Amino acid sequence: WLVCLPEYSNQMGRSRPRKMTLQITRFDESSALDVSGFIVHVKHTANALEHAKKGTRPTIDLVTPEMLIEASGTGLVLLAEFRGQLVGTGTVIHQWIYNVFVEPTLWRSGVGRRIVEALETHAQQEHVQKIGLFSSMMAIGFYESCGFRRHRNLIIHQQKVVEMYKDLVNNRV
Repeated sequence: WLVCLPEYSNQMGRSRPRKMTLQITRFDESSALDVSGFIVHVKHTANALEHAKKGTRPTIDLVTPEMLIEASGTGLVLLAEFRGQLVGTGTVIHQWIYNVFVEPTLWRSGVGRRIVEALETHAQQEHVQKIGLFSSMMAIGFYESCGFRRHRNLIIHQQKVVEMYKDLVNNRV
């Protein structure tokens, strides 16, 4: 998939939209180490921001190359690249979305939304009617903007998350 997004460049304190061509491809086992390193980088940045606000110590659950390879055999792992650089990733397995991560410098650029849309399209092609995910507290607003609705709060691996769902047929929860 090729997707055009607005790209924002900061020149003399002003943001100016330009076209950004984002390439979304299927995960290949040969990139497993790079992708797992990318996820750790994004998790580290996101956790540091989230925990700095609360004054707590972040924890990072590793996503290993082996986990990515296993997920790609069971579901679909997508990679988003811009100018040959990995800038995002996401996974869908059956009716669940996992591991949506975007390079922090590109948050709010549309990359995450395009990844989620591509994962939803794949799920629809597999006749999934309702899709779910577990959102970090920091990403709830993003997923709500993608049409997901909160279901319940949980604690998974000592971290607060929100279970969220989206109806892919009627666009209702």
